[in-house]
Amino acid sequence: GLDGGLPRGELAFTGGPVVVPERSSSPWFTLYPNPTSGPLTVRCAVGRTPATLRISDTMGRTLRSITLTHPITHIDVSGTKGLLQLELISAERAGAARIVVE
Repeated sequence: GLDGGLPRGELAFTGGPVVVPERSSSPWFTLYPNPTSGPLTVRCAVGRTPATLRISDTMGRTLRSITLTHPITHIDVSGTKGLLQLELISAERAGAARIVVE
């Protein structure tokens, strides 16, 4: 580039660790523990239920779809291993997060 750096649009890799922040587009719900090997707790802000929780694999295939009717719900995800994408959709909001099942 003109400033002596990389040409515009190119990325430099320094060899250090690559950090990918947890994607959570909605602070109105939390998922824990993450990673998990058994039950997953989904906590929604008061007044945000009912909501639909969709659990998908890394290929985008829906594994489960659950209607949440309480602010705190425990879900058994022990039958699936690896990275899962969770989408939570209520009447007013939608958000997504990822979890790791060990």
